[in-house]
Amino acid sequence: MEHKQQAGLPSRRTDHDHRGSGRRWVGALYVLIIAVVLLSGCAPGTQPSVRSAAQQNKAKLDAELRKAQITSGIPKSVLHPIETQESALAASVTNGSDKNGQAAAKGYAILYDQVVALERMTPDQAKAKASSDLHTLTQALKAVQDQGFTEAATFQPRVQRAQQQIATATTTNAYFTADAYILDQSAAVTQILPVYQQMQALEALVKSRAAAFGSSVQPLQCAVGDDTSFWRSAADINPSSYVSIGGAQKYVFQSWPQQNLAAFRAAQDAAAFSALASMLQAQTLQLTADAAALLPQQTFAAVQQFEADVSTYQSNGGTDGSYAQRAAQDAQWLTSVSTYSDYSKLLNTVQAHDQALQLPLVKVQANHDMQTLTNLVLQADAKTTLNPADGIKYPDAYEYIGIHYSNGHNWAGDPIDRYDTEHYLGGTGIGDARARLANAQTLDDYQAVDQELQMFITNIQAMLTNLAQMPTGDQARKAWSMQVHQTDLDLMNYYGVGQTKVVVVSLREQKARLYSNGKLVVGSDGLPYAFDVTTGNPDLPSVPGAHCVTTKMENYNDISPFPKGSPYYYNPTHINFGMVYSDYGFIIHDAWWRDDTSMGYLTNLPHYDPLAFNSGSHGCINFHLLDHATGRHDMEMVYTFAGYGTPVIVY
Repeated sequence: MEHKQQAGLPSRRTDHDHRGSGRRWVGALYVLIIAVVLLSGCAPGTQPSVRSAAQQNKAKLDAELRKAQITSGIPKSVLHPIETQESALAASVTNGSDKNGQAAAKGYAILYDQVVALERMTPDQAKAKASSDLHTLTQALKAVQDQGFTEAATFQPRVQRAQQQIATATTTNAYFTADAYILDQSAAVTQILPVYQQMQALEALVKSRAAAFGSSVQPLQCAVGDDTSFWRSAADINPSSYVSIGGAQKYVFQSWPQQNLAAFRAAQDAAAFSALASMLQAQTLQLTADAAALLPQQTFAAVQQFEADVSTYQSNGGTDGSYAQRAAQDAQWLTSVSTYSDYSKLLNTVQAHDQALQLPLVKVQANHDMQTLTNLVLQADAKTTLNPADGIKYPDAYEYIGIHYSNGHNWAGDPIDRYDTEHYLGGTGIGDARARLANAQTLDDYQAVDQELQMFITNIQAMLTNLAQMPTGDQARKAWSMQVHQTDLDLMNYYGVGQTKVVVVSLREQKARLYSNGKLVVGSDGLPYAFDVTTGNPDLPSVPGAHCVTTKMENYNDISPFPKGSPYYYNPTHINFGMVYSDYGFIIHDAWWRDDTSMGYLTNLPHYDPLAFNSGSHGCINFHLLDHATGRHDMEMVYTFAGYGTPVIVY
């Protein structure tokens, strides 16, 4: 029987149909694979047509840039902004999307048009561009000058040079040459502030690291007698030759700020500033990594420091118990921390707690130190030296006692006299510190006055020790005064100036000794640099403490600060060599009018002196201009020895 296919129904498959069906499936699979391959070649990156357009436009731009430099003579500095934008576009295309590729293609085309526009510039257009860039440079330089950067002075002549180049140019290429120079200077000037800020951030990090290691190198702080800011850094007096204290630099990174500052001041162009910026970044990364590794150690040290500060606060009379509670809680917290985050949180908390304690702490410390100094002054006030010239016994530490300027003199005044304090009549020594303490308000105020108190405590203790060791015989005392004194060395070590030049003045010996690196200086004649001096009389005592040479003067007239009719007035007097050591107005200087008499022991007290004041000085420290006993020009030797910032320790 014949089988017929019914309309609309599929025919029944037989065995011989399988091979044809298999071929059809293979073909379909092949088409699918090809499609997948084609699609995978385009996605997810830029399609070939888009990428090709970007590449073509970039190649066209590169060719035009080469032509602009070689054929048209356009300096590279003028083309640099275009090349920088091109590099940014190239980075965006790599593994980017179609959108990035299209943007790059368009960007290259715009940059190409900018290059062509530069090549077609007329002299007037090139002049306008150079003038505009010069205005930008001038404004940038002014901003740097307004912020006090001395480095701006390096670039000021270059602005004038650029102005001259523009004024003399006549061709497009000549204006381009001027513009290239201007752009080079702008690239340097615009880096001054950000690089300086990098330096400041690094210096703070260096100080933090040094503190964590227990090492601190800083400029010497000098007592200058200014009511608003008693301590002045030696670096402020003369930044190029300041005296550092705190011992030798212990860690390599502590030298980085000074090295970077030298490089910053020496930088002349953009490349130098860029190199310094890279160096600062590398140093910052290194210290930051070190900080992370040392965080547990730093946290432990901070907890210990807070506990020590609380103990000092309590032992000096502090009564607020909340600080001890916080210290105990922080110490307990330390036993349970383990992660970086935990250590960081605890460190921040402890530092905040300790910072909150600082004002109460320094208040009780200052009052405790004031009582200590008061006891020492009373002890010294009870000790006297008989002056054979007038038969009067004078207190051995009248420089520390304070005086009453309102009623002439009262060198034996009570160091705890309330009237003096309230009326700012303290004078030198404890009176000065007493007035400051009575009027202190801020943390800085209390820290400054406590530093002053500790200075006076240290120096008056050295004076008392020196007096106890001083020989009684005249010849023995003279020989002893020419030798190294342990009290001198102890004071230099206390102030951290054992590795520099120092002038040490002993008020009771009336002797000055000059040290260099902890050694008493010896001259070519074999004599030590130990000189007779005359210091302030009991009415106008010289200022004890740790001072610095702030000003040096030659061949000037010393004008009396006292009016005519005052017992302290003196006629204008020629001075050959002078060095200001105190903002009270006291100076280390020669006193040629004393050369024919004597200086040294007891000459600060009343005695007959036909050419002088029959007493000590008005607070200055007098040296011989010519010492007839030795033939040396004492003050000239001291003047040559000392520089700006040289420490002057008076005790």
